[in-house]
Amino acid sequence: MSRIKSVKVDSNGFSAVWLLGFAAIILISGMIIFDMTGVYIQREKLVTAADAASSAGASAIDEAYLASDGSVRLDSGLAPQRCKELLVKYGSPGGDAQSVLNPASPKTNCYIDIDGDPTGNSIISNASGKVKFSFLLKLLGVGSKELTVSSRARTNCSDGKSC
Repeated sequence: MSRIKSVKVDSNGFSAVWLLGFAAIILISGMIIFDMTGVYIQREKLVTAADAASSAGASAIDEAYLASDGSVRLDSGLAPQRCKELLVKYGSPGGDAQSVLNPASPKTNCYIDIDGDPTGNSIISNASGKVKFSFLLKLLGVGSKELTVSSRARTNCSDGKSC
């Protein structure tokens, strides 16, 4: 008759490997969450810059037209200029969106919206910039992400006939 020998298995090594794998997953998840939070914060800075710029542009009323006709409309030269100046200010050193907004990008622009608003009382500002990622996403081949946001503002018309 043969006897079966019992073998005792030591599980201490397995626990260490499992714990190490779990720690790696938590570290990778934390790095991804850190990067995505950065994208969200930078996007909010772009939204703030675009909103402020379109509001500045919408405040540029054509005073000569108002005096002659009594109607309110945007000054087609001054409105985009004010809008773009504010985008440049936000993107310059010391500006609220300096870390992400690129005022020199062709995607960063301001224009009066004739297509969506035939009265010419709306201005659209686009703010564009690039967010750089941390080490982990760079290893995966994603070094940065281009963000572009838009904002529209309209003149505040009290007469009711031009808006």
